[in-house]
Amino acid sequence: MAATTAQIAQYIRNIEPGTIFSFGTVVSNLATSKKDTVNHALKKLEQEQKIMHLKRGIYMIPKKSRFGMIPAAPGQVAQITAENIGAKIYPGGASALHALGLTTQVPMGYSYISTKRIAPFTMNAMRIQFRYSKALGRVDKIESTISSKDKELVILIWLALEYLGEESVTEYKQELEKIIQKLSGQAKKLLSKTFGRKLFWASIQFHHLLTL
Repeated sequence: MAATTAQIAQYIRNIEPGTIFSFGTVVSNLATSKKDTVNHALKKLEQEQKIMHLKRGIYMIPKKSRFGMIPAAPGQVAQITAENIGAKIYPGGASALHALGLTTQVPMGYSYISTKRIAPFTMNAMRIQFRYSKALGRVDKIESTISSKDKELVILIWLALEYLGEESVTEYKQELEKIIQKLSGQAKKLLSKTFGRKLFWASIQFHHLLTL
């Protein structure tokens, strides 16, 4: 175990303070090590205060400021938690509106839509919640030649429309039209594919922008 601990210690020395990482990341970098051995080594490093255990399978390299230890950002912990199980997450509900710049109101908590089931957890007195969406998994898997950044924007628009519904979209329609207008032709094509029965109303309301 001493050799594994030394390997992990060397690995974390090359990581910036404040970086959040997962058990799975460590294991993948030490492919020859047994998981139990890695687990014991991580516990030893935690006792030596070289790493912080944030939640099951998630750790952080301690980072200090003149005011003391800098806490982990809940959003980053949520992202690493998702990546650790091969899931993708996107801002859910009002958070999707905020991410698109449709509202300046900052959501009180952290709410995400996920492609896999993820248990909620509390971090720094903040509740981080996830809602599994089979539809999101389907949309995320739609093949497209657009960049990952543009695809994320398309999914955010889809999530915002799903959250607002036909009755509430009117308030934000003008701003949404501006965002959709700036999409590339391929991105607009992808957005059209996300609509389905539930958002059939959206395909009608934004048809004039999505017709290539």
